[in-house]
Amino acid sequence: MPENSIRYPSQQGYPYPPDEDFSKYAKRSASPYFEYFELQPDITHTIVFLNAHIVYPNGTLDYRIHRHRRYEMIIPFHRYRCSLNGQELSLEEGQVLVIQPGDVHLDHLAQDEPYYSFEFSSMQRDLRMQVPRVFVRGITPLEQVADIPSDEELPYVLESFWREVELHGGGRYPVLRSMFHTIFWKCMQNYDSRVVDLFVERGEEEQILQQRILALFQKNMSMIPDIDFFCEELGMSHSTLARVSHLLFKMPLGRAFMNYKINTAKQRLAANPDLQIKEISAELGFFDQFHFSKTFKRILGVSPTEYLRQIRL
Repeated sequence: MPENSIRYPSQQGYPYPPDEDFSKYAKRSASPYFEYFELQPDITHTIVFLNAHIVYPNGTLDYRIHRHRRYEMIIPFHRYRCSLNGQELSLEEGQVLVIQPGDVHLDHLAQDEPYYSFEFSSMQRDLRMQVPRVFVRGITPLEQVADIPSDEELPYVLESFWREVELHGGGRYPVLRSMFHTIFWKCMQNYDSRVVDLFVERGEEEQILQQRILALFQKNMSMIPDIDFFCEELGMSHSTLARVSHLLFKMPLGRAFMNYKINTAKQRLAANPDLQIKEISAELGFFDQFHFSKTFKRILGVSPTEYLRQIRL
């Protein structure tokens, strides 16, 4: 289909498709939709498996343009074609496409082109921190496609995944989650490192270090500690701490701490709209209410008073 045959006005114009709508276009062999997941104590963020399908299109037709709520990983049996954010893509066997939340997507379905579809999300333990992304911002649709590693393990894992779904009434979540993580990490290792978010490349040691820093943030919420304090508590030099902060938070540590404070205030106000702004300002160690309100608006784009007005509506 030619690119100019599809209009892409703005993402606002594309509704999220209802799940039952897709049955008009294709048959699916599916796992259940899993909504609950708990992080291990020392892990601050992870990839969360939600559900999976094998999609068998009913014929040669286009599924309507829609905007994604969640991540989706697509692995074709032979071939898969779609339009992603206005760019036409064609995948062959041995390739993978990862679609991001907010992407505008149009499937070009064909009866002889079945494919695997895995839905997942990125989860952050602490809701005051930004949810990690799989890709850096601003990449092109073509950069969301990669070759799958050419080894014998991945086809075996895919086959085992669907055997688990068929033999155990949709599958046991811990088993499916483990196999999906193998599929995910194997596919992600072939993406260009320049388009993959640093969080995807981090190991457990970095996650534990982030947990230590977040614990320090929480413990010192009523203070305005300087960088020397954090260096001493973490046993790092200024340069090492600066590098670690940009790795984990993508910003200087002082700004990450202030963001953490303000998001804590936002959560407190949302849970208790009758809380006095002056009171929470003092609890979080701000010099006065004016300074707190100014910082709140700079980080969240709205003053505490306006935020309270919004949640009371």
